[in-house]
Amino acid sequence: MDEKSLNKTIRNAIKLGDINEVKRLIGDNPETLHTMTPFGTWLLTCCSKERTFWNSRISNQ
Repeated sequence: MDEKSLNKTIRNAIKLGDINEVKRLIGDNPETLHTMTPFGTWLLTCCSKERTFWNSRISNQ
C-alpha cells in the first residue's frame, strides 16, 4: 500500500474508533507511527479523537 493510501486508511480507522485496525496498520508499518500529518502525529490524532469522544459523552449526560 502506498503512503497516501495507508495514511487515508489509518485516518478512517481512527475516525471510526477501530483501534484494532489502527494497531494492525501501524504494527505492519511501524515507520508510519511518527508520520506528521496535518493533524499532528498519528498518536496525537488518536488522542484527539478519543478526547472528543469522551467530551461528547460527558456533555450528553
